[in-house]
Amino acid sequence: MTRGVVAVALALLSVAVALALLFVAVALASPVPTASTAAPQPPPASESLLVAMGAVTYVRDGGSGGGTTVFHFDDSYTYSYTYTYRRAGDSLSYTFLPHVSATVVLRHDVHLPREGSDSLAWFQRLRRHELDHVALSTDERPALLFRWLVAHVPPLSRTAVAGAAAGDVAGSAIKEAVDERHAAVVRLIQRAYDRLDADTKHGVVGITDRDVYFGRFYSRSDLVDAEFPWAAEVESLAVSPRYVHALRGRWDAGR
Repeated sequence: MTRGVVAVALALLSVAVALALLFVAVALASPVPTASTAAPQPPPASESLLVAMGAVTYVRDGGSGGGTTVFHFDDSYTYSYTYTYRRAGDSLSYTFLPHVSATVVLRHDVHLPREGSDSLAWFQRLRRHELDHVALSTDERPALLFRWLVAHVPPLSRTAVAGAAAGDVAGSAIKEAVDERHAAVVRLIQRAYDRLDADTKHGVVGITDRDVYFGRFYSRSDLVDAEFPWAAEVESLAVSPRYVHALRGRWDAGR
């Protein structure tokens, strides 16, 4: 081998070594991904489905590190009725037999701290605790209860002055009955929210058996424990397959 060839080979070796050292230096200078720098992963399909089911709107307005979920159990209904009446002096005593059909639309406002992201463990835990609240109100059983109750409103008796329109008296009586049942179901959901917060210390303590835990809400025994005003009347519904196997969404479903 000639001296010229040896010199070229040594030069190429020097370049290769220099490039290798440069690569190592760059690698060492690059930041290692951590919980705060790693890109957040997309939510699981079950979580996205729960957010869609509950019509969840995230509101980033909190500053104390806590969260709050506000549910809106909105109803609309249609009705018809038949009635009888009897005159008593200057008054009319009505008995209305209502036929009511209702629908429920759920919405949720989930309030979270302004700072924070799912790359942070505390924020993810907080957000998923709030989604556990959403799971309690999107559980189909409260809506089934409400629709059953308004479909089974018993005959309503009202007294009105002679000359009052029967339709106005009937509409007022039916609205009162529907509103009363709506308020009772809303209280039942709020009770479930309060129990979740108490049992988990607002999301700090984990739930061991989540299927059992969420399943016991709105059950026949739970309605009795809650002193639900129509617990006896809805017993046939509460033990029916349609109710027992009602649709329920959770962010961890299928895991």
